[in-house]
Amino acid sequence: MVLIVVGVASTILVATAPDSEWQAIAIRLGITIALAVPATYCSREAGGHRRVERATRKLELQLASIDPYLAKFPPEERNEIKKSLAERFFSAQALHSSPEDDSIGNQADLIGMSVKQLADLARAAITQLGKK
Repeated sequence: MVLIVVGVASTILVATAPDSEWQAIAIRLGITIALAVPATYCSREAGGHRRVERATRKLELQLASIDPYLAKFPPEERNEIKKSLAERFFSAQALHSSPEDDSIGNQADLIGMSVKQLADLARAAITQLGKK
C-alpha cells in the first residue's frame, strides 16, 4: 500500500511539473491502478484470514481447557456438559460462519472505491496541469 501511495504522489508531482506530458501521466496512473486493485483485494483477504485465525485459536483454547475445567465434576455431569459443548462447537453454523463484510460484492465495492479515488486524484492532477 505504501508503494501505491508513493506511485500516486509521484504521478501528481509529474502532472504538476511544467513540462509533463499527458501520456506519461496516463501510463503512471495506469500502473498505479494496476497495482492498487490487487493490493486492495489482498489486504482485504488477509484481514479475513486474520479474523478466522483468531476465531480458531479461541476455539482451540476452549477445547484444550474443557478437560481440566471438568475434572472435578461427576462423570455423568461431565458427559452432559461435554455433549452440550460439542453441539455448540461443532454445529454447522459455527463451522461455516463467515463475517458479512467478506462477501465478494463488498470486495468489488471496495476495489471500485479505490479506483474512483485514484481517478479523482488523476483528474485533480490533470486540472493542475491545465492551469500551468
